[in-house]
Amino acid sequence: PLEMRAPRFVLFVVPAFVLLAVTLTTSGPAMTLTTRDFSAPADGDPTTPVVLQAKSGSTTTTGGDVDLPRAEPASTTSAKRALYAYDDPVETRTSRCMDVPGFKPVDGSPSRSPLNVADYLLRETEGKTLTEIGSRNGDILACITHFKVNEERLPAPVSVELDREYCDKMRARGIEVRCDPIEDLGEDTLPISDVYFWWPMAAKTQNTAWLRHIGGVLQKKGVAKGKLAIIACDPQWAEDRDNSYELRDWMGGEWRGKVFYDEGDHDRQFGGFRMIHVPLDFPFPSEEEMAEGKRKAEEKRREAAKAAEEEERRRKRKEFRETRPKTRSMVPSPR
Repeated sequence: PLEMRAPRFVLFVVPAFVLLAVTLTTSGPAMTLTTRDFSAPADGDPTTPVVLQAKSGSTTTTGGDVDLPRAEPASTTSAKRALYAYDDPVETRTSRCMDVPGFKPVDGSPSRSPLNVADYLLRETEGKTLTEIGSRNGDILACITHFKVNEERLPAPVSVELDREYCDKMRARGIEVRCDPIEDLGEDTLPISDVYFWWPMAAKTQNTAWLRHIGGVLQKKGVAKGKLAIIACDPQWAEDRDNSYELRDWMGGEWRGKVFYDEGDHDRQFGGFRMIHVPLDFPFPSEEEMAEGKRKAEEKRREAAKAAEEEERRRKRKEFRETRPKTRSMVPSPR
């Protein structure tokens, strides 16, 4: 007898339709998560609800300090784009640097700080002198110098840069440069400014070392009072994010807002920088003092956890005694 066979295309098309139908019927709503607003200061660390579109069919709710992925912008030409997966689309401000005659950035994020950081520095350092530590090709200072010199009538900002090739390129742009490692500049050679700014390459080792060095020099000269370090932190970079807590908890740092930026579509070319202010007259602890302080803090944490655990054990035992059925004592009562 003749065999009836299904047409070949049916074997492929039908399963595809079935799979599509299952996907559409099981797709769920957006999942709601809770994360900390990392632009908040230390004394107020609010949690804010955020929404991330679920990839699976289930809706998931969670809490705690979670690190969510950044959002991929839907379009490179849209005026409003999401900077993080949990943010609504926002329209970032165009930097004032783009209004400077002849200004053209050489680097891009994340090779240098976002240009909007220059706007933040201009606002926070109005009427004050500035030194930047680590400037690469000098995009940030080329912008700030224009406003400091021409509008605020202040001395030009100074760059402390250890790479001689970058030093030459910045001098060609009219930027004043000290071409030495910051650690080599002492009482007679460190530029004396109201504000020192940097975004470190290695936050864990550079931030605390530079604060101790600069603060130590200024304190020894008796000019540290009122002077400030502003440190940029990219929370998308784990070392930056982790060190920002150390600066806040041990080095007198204060989280002072977030600088939003959108300079491209690649990783870390858009998002928000955390800006940390550290007074340079702070009594910075040494590495040994920090290690000892952290050890004591960990001991206190463990003791508190142990005490809480013991208190909970006593509470449960008391509750058990009060709720268990009463029975007659097997021990004869005294006559």
